[in-house]
Amino acid sequence: MTCNNIRMKKKIIYAAILVLIAIAAPSCSKTCKNCKLVTRDSNGSIVNSGDPTQYCGADLVGIEATPATTVGGNTTKYECD
Repeated sequence: MTCNNIRMKKKIIYAAILVLIAIAAPSCSKTCKNCKLVTRDSNGSIVNSGDPTQYCGADLVGIEATPATTVGGNTTKYECD
């Protein structure tokens, strides 16, 4: 075998390994949702609604874990879609 053949085989093997690593690597995409702060009265009707903001990753987990607050019959909580 000549040196050129050996070099070509090494390049093919390296390329194949690179492709396998790219396929096997997990995706780094984050889960994101649009959430807004919504206040509802005791009948469930919306009294006030904030602007939606996009939350991702740990921020989203924190927003979804925020408990609802009730004051004078009105309940305020984050609602995400």
